[in-house]
Amino acid sequence: MFCGDIIADCSNMYEIISNLKLVSGTQRKQLCKEGASVLYGTTWRGFLAYRDGEKIMRKQLPNGRYETTLRTNYPELLDIFKEFASYHFADFEFNEVMINRNYPVKKHKDNANVGESVLLSFGHYQGGKTRVHYDDGETKFVKDFDSWCNPVRFDGSKHLHEVLPFTGERYALVFFNI
Repeated sequence: MFCGDIIADCSNMYEIISNLKLVSGTQRKQLCKEGASVLYGTTWRGFLAYRDGEKIMRKQLPNGRYETTLRTNYPELLDIFKEFASYHFADFEFNEVMINRNYPVKKHKDNANVGESVLLSFGHYQGGKTRVHYDDGETKFVKDFDSWCNPVRFDGSKHLHEVLPFTGERYALVFFNI
């Protein structure tokens, strides 16, 4: 499916991701009302809804967490993500992937993440750089990253970050660990 050429591989990933039904959960809608942001992986929330007076629960995994709806509906995506990562950031292990579509997220930290994340975006858009606000206590600075077909690593659990304004269709994948 992938060949190791980042531009070709991002084009292939765009074809795959753009055909998924992506619907933001409540918390992601509160962070940003536009676009969609969906977790592919696991969650601590097992409850989905009530149907005919009965609780509908997610599939529970041996570690006590629950599969997200996207992972349940598209189990093959895990292998696709792993193959893509093996070509473009093989030294980075991940257990979760956030999929964002046209999601201009405001400044925030990723409180549940552990360590660095890898961000990569694709699609037909202009603008949309990721701004990271670094603050080590003594030095403060801001750096803008262009993640279009360019894997970018940073620790979103330590540093505030945001997506700058963009036009067009922008997809972003964030590979991370919880």
